Amino acid sequence: MKACYELGEKKDTSSVKNLLHKALDPRISHDLRFKGMSVNYCRLGALQKISGNAYKGELNQFNSDTIATTFFLSWAVNNGYLTSKTEVDIYYYNK
Repeated sequence: MKACYELGEKKDTSSVKNLLHKALDPRISHDLRFKGMSVNYCRLGALQKISGNAYKGELNQFNSDTIATTFFLSWAVNNGYLTSKTEVDIYYYNK
């Protein structure tokens, strides 16, 4: 969670692929600084900062936000951070 925050604050474009990997992770934090925030919400928040607020909708803090995640996946491809949408697996599977 803290890493996502730091990457977003620094607008670190080298981390776009890593932020999108398994981005639909619904797990929530119990750390006081990020309590109740899902992994998905933190990753999307970082991508929102990196993209310069490209996503105009409101990020869903409590559920995995599929619409925003697929938006940022397309944004990453269109801006050259990924070569194709299949380069990362955005889905989180709890095994």
